[in-house]
Amino acid sequence: MTCTIVSSGKEKSSEEFRFRKKIPDILKNLKSQGYHDFWMICEDGIPLWIAEELNSFRVSAGFIAELHIAVPYRKMLTKWNRKYHWDLLFYRCLPPYTTAPLSEIRLLPSSQVVISEHKRPGCYQKAEKYMLKQSNLLYVFGSPEDHLNAVRMAKSMGIEVQFAY
Repeated sequence: MTCTIVSSGKEKSSEEFRFRKKIPDILKNLKSQGYHDFWMICEDGIPLWIAEELNSFRVSAGFIAELHIAVPYRKMLTKWNRKYHWDLLFYRCLPPYTTAPLSEIRLLPSSQVVISEHKRPGCYQKAEKYMLKQSNLLYVFGSPEDHLNAVRMAKSMGIEVQFAY
């Protein structure tokens, strides 16, 4: 089953950093519910932290998971690669059978979809809609109000919604 994960970005503030500590337990819980495919928007904060945890689980526990990335607009990739070395941080999802040191591995996510060629109003919402069409669950880091558009869209599509507060 497939899960789309979204966050408001508030988790990057010091008082909301507590979300990072919850990620391993949340991923284990989602795995126990049968979720093995994860869709996220190309962002730092929760999406990057989840990618890191998936990498860790895949190496240490043989956690079989697929990481899928929705890129709202193409230029976002060059911005992130230049500023944060996104390719090194986000794209190193390891297959569970690897024995190579983490520092030597740079693999792409299972899939990556660019939603719009240029940054336009609504490109993030289009990315969310694309991810939700692939999903059985929307997992929101924050309150329903933090991501009201995604929550409404998921409910209108008959997709279950869960929250981490």
